Amino acid sequence: MSAPYTGGGSGGDHIATNATHTHQSSAFKEMTSQPTSPEHEDVEKTRSNTTAEEEPEQLRRALKTRHMTMIAIGGIIGPGLLVGSGQALASAGPVGALIAFAITGLIVFFVLQALGEMATLFAIRGSFVEYAGRFVDPALGFVCGWVYWELWISVLANEYNAVAIVIRYWDGAQVVPTGAWIAIFWVLFMGLSMLGVLAYGEVEFVLATIKVIGIVIFFILSIVINVGGSGDQGYLGFRYFRDPGPFNGTGIDALNGIAKILVVSATLYAGTEATAITAAEAKNPRRSVPIAIKSVFWRILILYLGTIFFIGLNVPSNDNQLVSATSKAAASPLTIALRRGGIGAAASVINALIILSVISAGNSSLYIASRTLQSLGATGRAPRIFGWTSAKGKVPIPALVLSNLIALVSLLSINSGASTVFTYIINISGVSTFVIFAIICLCHIRFRQAWARQGRSVDEFPFKAMLAPWGSWGAFVLNVVLMFFQGYTTFLTPRKAADIIVAYIVIPVAAALYIGWKLWHKTKIVKLEEMDLDSGRRLMEDYEAEEAVKDKADKKWYKSPKTIASRILS
Repeated sequence: MSAPYTGGGSGGDHIATNATHTHQSSAFKEMTSQPTSPEHEDVEKTRSNTTAEEEPEQLRRALKTRHMTMIAIGGIIGPGLLVGSGQALASAGPVGALIAFAITGLIVFFVLQALGEMATLFAIRGSFVEYAGRFVDPALGFVCGWVYWELWISVLANEYNAVAIVIRYWDGAQVVPTGAWIAIFWVLFMGLSMLGVLAYGEVEFVLATIKVIGIVIFFILSIVINVGGSGDQGYLGFRYFRDPGPFNGTGIDALNGIAKILVVSATLYAGTEATAITAAEAKNPRRSVPIAIKSVFWRILILYLGTIFFIGLNVPSNDNQLVSATSKAAASPLTIALRRGGIGAAASVINALIILSVISAGNSSLYIASRTLQSLGATGRAPRIFGWTSAKGKVPIPALVLSNLIALVSLLSINSGASTVFTYIINISGVSTFVIFAIICLCHIRFRQAWARQGRSVDEFPFKAMLAPWGSWGAFVLNVVLMFFQGYTTFLTPRKAADIIVAYIVIPVAAALYIGWKLWHKTKIVKLEEMDLDSGRRLMEDYEAEEAVKDKADKKWYKSPKTIASRILS
């Protein structure tokens, strides 16, 4: 029998078993018939329990497929893409930037495939943080949780940093102090987060939709500008791919340029994995997780590579505004492209789009950071108070408050300069992303090995990862290589100690956390034959029963306007 996982578990998010299931393994029956520990005492609760009957540490299952898809999309289409893409173009050139984003995109594809397979089967609180502890080593779960929390605190801090930068486009005289703008958005993000997961999902759905529409409109305007339909530039075609060139330099200089923006591309892709975090609050993970994962990858790939491609067509990589402008909003490559194309009036529209992206991305960053800390607190990896959720709405208030307070490190930009802080935080969060992606792939590799060792069939999977496990192996190796490769340029002259530290600080810190937790708690790497593959698992019968009820309710859908509307929206 596989031993129940006790290294942090999924607590209140375990799905109850039902005596009527006819396909349960004998091991799972034996496990569920035994007395449960206080940490897992709510395993036996049924899905029909009311909110009042749920444990305080549970999260509310209310997100639909459209929420999960747009949360993942909206959370990563932010100032990083709308502003940071200019840094990528200036550092690597149009082709170099495309190569870097394509490499990272390939990694993300296999990471999402691996995560989708696990998250559909185990739609539990904490997602891959719990997988790391259950499938590899409890010490790795501890590391994964804190590195992931740090990643999103860094991203959130950069959103606050971007607020001051973007607002300055309209408030050039800085009538309102930078700290005041950050405080205003701090209260806004906290207020949105306190509304609960369903309200959060609806807000994110609307904001993300507006952002996607805005980027699509930019694509259309870019085509008009490129063919000479606007401005005095005439037909551009691939002029800037030839001069100043496809890369920033030649030979080793071109390679250095690509290496410099690998962390940028990794940071901009961070958030695609958020689908697994939201799975714990999804109504039907079997349906929503695979759909969200597939659609998120392709939409992000198109939006990201499309944005890099079009700004490369219409903005030369040596444009001074990309690297020397004091206002990040004015330095947005989207704004530059429109101005060069004679559509200067669109600059304010783009700036407004960036403001919306700050609100949306900040909203998502705080959501993910707080849910990660809530999982750490509920499973004993952080003070227990952070695992508490409100009785009404299931909002992790202590985790929200602390996460939002720590993100005020963005106030450093007042004295240090927003551009410097922006770059440093992006580098740290980029390395953290490689670490997290590598851990997710390792979890999937170990999970697959244990599944086979315990004589189980992959036919039991609601969703199967493409090219598994070889895709996960390839992505794991690439993440480890890029983790070290991304910062080698900091050792080139002129060397700066601060740059080297920022490029690699996450790696020794993660190693120290792993060794410290392992020695203190005397944890061991989980043996394949003893790995818990049952706790928190949703059986095929669970999904089939849900779908049967849904099908019966939908038989006369055409007679109900309300049902028609709900089907269109979901």
